[in-house]
Amino acid sequence: MYALAGRNDSSAPGSVIHRLADWLEGDPKSPVVKHTREGEGVDAVIDLRAMFQQTFDTLACEDMPSLLKPTKGRLGLQDHEGLLRGS
Repeated sequence: MYALAGRNDSSAPGSVIHRLADWLEGDPKSPVVKHTREGEGVDAVIDLRAMFQQTFDTLACEDMPSLLKPTKGRLGLQDHEGLLRGS
């Protein structure tokens, strides 16, 4: 699933992308919650990717929603491939 951020949307909590990711990850009515089985990674069925118009140096990766950087494997490393930017 691709989410296209508006010109002024950022990685800040409360932004449109943040609210969408929080809903997808936590609301029982979201397709991510409905279709992800217990024990599966949050991106096992639906993998959210966000495209921002800003460059990486202007976005705070640490503020990105957890759905865009899920943990992987037994070490729990973060997967940052869900964070995309326009050119």
